Amino acid sequence: MVDCGLKMEVLKALTTLVKNFSKQMVPHLLEILPHMWNTLTQSADRYVRTVVNYTEDADDPVDSDGEVLGFENLVFSVFEFIHGLIETPKFKKTVKKFLDELIYFLVLYMQITEDQVRDTTTSASNVKLLLAINTIKFQKQALGLR
Repeated sequence: MVDCGLKMEVLKALTTLVKNFSKQMVPHLLEILPHMWNTLTQSADRYVRTVVNYTEDADDPVDSDGEVLGFENLVFSVFEFIHGLIETPKFKKTVKKFLDELIYFLVLYMQITEDQVRDTTTSASNVKLLLAINTIKFQKQALGLR
């Protein structure tokens, strides 16, 4: 398995390139997207096992600054890349083509633990849930969907 920290840094660089040099990135996007999709989909099963169900330890490495370099942060970087695509007019249509599949994985990553379910009775947790729902609504609006 490739180092999650290295992949995260590559994803950050690609996100910056997509946002700032969209015209130059167009010919490369078809090469990049399958790798992003693989990272997103292959990490989903591990996320459910280690975060949601606690059936397996994540055993994530930590860098010298104490930052966890695990797959969960790698998935955050993939979502940042997707946000970059959505925010860039040249790539919005590309994301729209795969919206159904993307929403499936967004919902999968929104799964929470039993402890978090118990915590949703507090007002702070309810606010977080409402913010997540509104974020999805906003993203659908940004893509021109209802």
